[in-house]
Amino acid sequence: MARAAEGGNNRVVLGVHYPMDVIGGRISASASVTALWSDATFRQNVLLPAHDELENYIAARCKADGNGDTVAACVSKTGANDKNGYKNTFTDAVSTEPVTDRASAIDTYTARMTYGFSQTSAAGQAPVVPQGAENLLLTAFPDLTDAQRRQVLEASEIDSGYPLDVSSNGFERINLAKAFSAKVTLSEDGSTITAISFGAKAPTVVKTASSKDTITGLLTDFNKYYVAGKGVTDEGKSVLAHDDQLTEDINNKAYGTDGNTAQDQRALSDAQMNSTNTLYDALGPVLGKYYKDAADAGKLPKTAQFLSDMNKSASTGVAKATYQHPRPYVDRVNFNGTTLNMNGLKQTLNIKKVPGYENFDWGDGEAPDNEYDGLYNSGSFPSGHTTFAFTQGAGLAYLLPELGPEIMTRVSEAGNNRIVLGVHYPLDIMGGHIAGQYGVATAVSDEKTAQEGAAARAELVDYLTAQCKADNHGDTLDACITNTGANAANGYRNDFTDEVSTRPVTDRASALAAYKARMTYGFQATGTTGQAPVVPDSAVRMLDNVAAFKSLDSAQKKAVLAATEGDSGYPLDASSQGWARVNLAAAYSAKVTLSADGKNVVKVEPGQAQASVVRETSGNNGNNGNGGSNAGNTGVNNAADRNPSGTQPLSKTGADVSGIASAFILIAAAGVTIMMIRRKHAI
Repeated sequence: MARAAEGGNNRVVLGVHYPMDVIGGRISASASVTALWSDATFRQNVLLPAHDELENYIAARCKADGNGDTVAACVSKTGANDKNGYKNTFTDAVSTEPVTDRASAIDTYTARMTYGFSQTSAAGQAPVVPQGAENLLLTAFPDLTDAQRRQVLEASEIDSGYPLDVSSNGFERINLAKAFSAKVTLSEDGSTITAISFGAKAPTVVKTASSKDTITGLLTDFNKYYVAGKGVTDEGKSVLAHDDQLTEDINNKAYGTDGNTAQDQRALSDAQMNSTNTLYDALGPVLGKYYKDAADAGKLPKTAQFLSDMNKSASTGVAKATYQHPRPYVDRVNFNGTTLNMNGLKQTLNIKKVPGYENFDWGDGEAPDNEYDGLYNSGSFPSGHTTFAFTQGAGLAYLLPELGPEIMTRVSEAGNNRIVLGVHYPLDIMGGHIAGQYGVATAVSDEKTAQEGAAARAELVDYLTAQCKADNHGDTLDACITNTGANAANGYRNDFTDEVSTRPVTDRASALAAYKARMTYGFQATGTTGQAPVVPDSAVRMLDNVAAFKSLDSAQKKAVLAATEGDSGYPLDASSQGWARVNLAAAYSAKVTLSADGKNVVKVEPGQAQASVVRETSGNNGNNGNGGSNAGNTGVNNAADRNPSGTQPLSKTGADVSGIASAFILIAAAGVTIMMIRRKHAI
């Protein structure tokens, strides 16, 4: 299609036609071919035999030359659909970049669809696919229904309103170059398209392995607010209005005057999904430099492998395909071939696109691309980038809990940076937060993975300690952290503020405040607040490497998580099985007071410079009055949300800890699929 567009453009080169003539020729040809291919006799007697003849001939030649036994294999092996295919070095005022691969071919074709004309009629109109045009994709997507092929065309078409569009019956908008590169994801039974993306090396159809995986199940509360393929619910209108407003506010403020602010640049760095570059400054300037230098030089192979494995612990693919929520900057009414009811909310948000994301360098040596275009047809909920960030942050905090509060706050910033770029909403970030934490906790609940983590921690601690000792910062990691201020005013810092995180991060206390604020993003409660804690069993394993907590049993660790968790009732909490409430940043900084006999947790005080465990010195040993221990009864109301000081004597929660029944839910283990570090156009 790109070569055909060049053929049309060459009439302008010869000076015998105008761009408008070429646009008209494309419309005329598309309409004529559609009419032919819609004729059943022509399809049966001419089109399909010609298709088979050509495919068989090319396949035979490819096989004879050792390039594969099928056309698809041959195309892939010879690179005909990539950098060894159609090329064109000619550029002009419309096609400004050479054609070097499939992506640039699609860009060139799309540019020549409008030739830079301004829109002369209404933009943003509902898609219009001419009757019979679905047959243009008959050989590309033979297994799709006519209705599904029409959806692909709807999703690929350009905007309305350009010259000749009004009278073209939709042919002016059809972007066949893009449509032929579609990857179509179907529901498990094949009846429904759940996702469409473009830029694939070949027309592709896949089915979701399952209509619901564990992460998807943890996020089903989202369906109260938005239903895929239908739109915003009445219950969700106020919730998503807040979601929309925060998205605009955070994006617009960060953009400044030119989209090149320090916060924008940090967001672009996080978008590259290089966990080292995101995480290192969470350790402060001294330890952070040690960590980054070592990681970049390959001196921490066990740590790198562990974090790579944590990346595989959570995938958002099925969840995105299930929830199919449009991104902030797209036409949210006409989305992926469906017409959504936004229930009075804006059709498109006022998003300021960051120039660096319109010409985004992934840092992998490949040509930059426009991520806004690439993400246009993919669902926003939950955020895949945020899920990745939390698998890396929760993974590193598991290895280095001494700086867990700072690490977790830094990855909450990485999640927030998706809003800064205008490609996600706060609810997307909260969903990724849940998914990433769940993935890591589930992974380390496997003993082999926990052993891998122990080896990685030993490697990391030994390296950092050696560097600290060499530079006279202390002979132990704890001493080095204290001496360099990594857990205080000389650690992770962040000057950026917004309507949610209202104060700069300058020390541990302000880091905890920022993290807590991003757990709920200022949403009003949509369910019952003040409910008994719900701590997933696997969450306890996230405290494995907290040295001070080695003396605690599982029930006591669960009590620590219960005392530091967020309140119930906020969006996504109801289905999260406790993951929306778990506050690892607070737990990693807790001072835990046990009863004098060491059996019962009686107080949990987050926000300390170091985690610690002490015993009461009074005569009260926390017994429940019948001589029994309450070690297994760890359900307590949360301190951090209902006690401004963050200090939680468990006996002051409405009932003594010994009198509260456990309310902990076990999250069923489920297989997770690999989430690639570079998941272009899918996250």
